[in-house]
Amino acid sequence: MSVRFCPRCDMLLRVERKDYGLILFCPNCGFRRVVKWDDTIIVQDGVEDDFEDRIRVLGGCFATLGFDVFRRFDMNEPEFKALEVISKFEDEGALYCIGICSGINDYQLGPGGADRYWSELINVYFSYKRIGNDEDKLYRFMVSFLERPVSARSRNNKIKRLRRLFDSGFISRMLKNYDHYIDNPFSAWLELAKALNNPLKNKTVVFSMKVFDLIHFMLKGKYLDFPLDIPIPVDFHIRNVAISSGIIDENASDEEVRRAWMNILREVNKRISPKINLLRIDSVVWQVGKIMYENNFDKNRVRKKLVKLFVYEIEADEKTSLNLIDNLTLNIDRLKHKPR
Repeated sequence: MSVRFCPRCDMLLRVERKDYGLILFCPNCGFRRVVKWDDTIIVQDGVEDDFEDRIRVLGGCFATLGFDVFRRFDMNEPEFKALEVISKFEDEGALYCIGICSGINDYQLGPGGADRYWSELINVYFSYKRIGNDEDKLYRFMVSFLERPVSARSRNNKIKRLRRLFDSGFISRMLKNYDHYIDNPFSAWLELAKALNNPLKNKTVVFSMKVFDLIHFMLKGKYLDFPLDIPIPVDFHIRNVAISSGIIDENASDEEVRRAWMNILREVNKRISPKINLLRIDSVVWQVGKIMYENNFDKNRVRKKLVKLFVYEIEADEKTSLNLIDNLTLNIDRLKHKPR
């Protein structure tokens, strides 16, 4: 038997003897090979088994971050930083509405991406100042925001989407009775999806509920009571990290991406208290994916940037961070020539 090191990550393989041969297993990346005594390979890196192994390993890595680290990643999101500035000047109801209205159109962004999008929200806000309960002023403010260059792509559709939300009465209800939605966040999710004629799992619908959740955390120090099975908002970065981590293949559907991250969450919640939902994992994964993309998926550069993020900016435990980073970047070379 010549193979004793993992072909993926070069770690020493663990060996388990069976009647029919050997099971070779990598404790680092989850690679598995089953070999008969005559050196015939029975299973090598089988897709289903391999994904299950990777999900188990990666879920354990995420769990070791701990609840406080997930919160610090939330506070590092561009939407959190922008809305935190506005929160110093704005009423609570208007702040929730600003966040949700911005969240539904956070897609197909121009140069600067999400960072530019949310920083422009601050710039436009200070030309309008306090919104309060003025629904018409809120609408004019949001349209002015969408007229900025960062939202140029599909702008007409974005404005129609905004108009549909206001015409549904959802924003009026949120402004006047936001406590109802704080106590019943699932009803906010249902009403938003219905107003936009989108499924509950739609990326921007779920993301808007994440923004709603982050604002509540910002104001009250606790998260809203969304169900644990709220899906992750699947975008370019979330998909890329799933591929790089080895929990999906390159041709996976959005539904398969959601299912993979939901399986990660189940592994995390076996080991962490209090339990979390995928909105917490989304913050970590999105920031990782953004760094991957900005550094052209170059493993060495990405790893250095991720160490800076996890260890020096978020202040997560170094050993825990390095283990997670190594697992998140395991297959990053698969992304080097992948079009956006």
